[in-house]
Amino acid sequence: MVDFYGPTDFILRSKTQPHRANEKGSVVYRLLGGGADQKTQLAKLASPVTHVGPGDPPFLVLHGDKDKTVLMDQSERIAEVYQRAGLPLDLVVLPGSGHGGKTFFTGEARKRVVQFLELRIRR
Repeated sequence: MVDFYGPTDFILRSKTQPHRANEKGSVVYRLLGGGADQKTQLAKLASPVTHVGPGDPPFLVLHGDKDKTVLMDQSERIAEVYQRAGLPLDLVVLPGSGHGGKTFFTGEARKRVVQFLELRIRR
């Protein structure tokens, strides 16, 4: 799996970015039918961190350290859960990058993604 700066834990996000997880009209609010702080069971079900288990595939996560849309704590959280489960996850932090942009798909970031996928493609 390859993840580009995605949210992974809506319970955590309800605490660190309540305006993006709890406020009416936010994407998470629309997804859950209410704030993640109120719809905790649904928030857990919608959070990838609650579905990590044995046999999950290797994971590559790319995240910009200046991302204000999805905070870095989301990628750090999935890395923590993967590590605790003994599963391989590489977290690549792009210094100076925000949420998206060409830096994720060019240069060293692109090389990392291609190398990661090439190692896992069955030929």
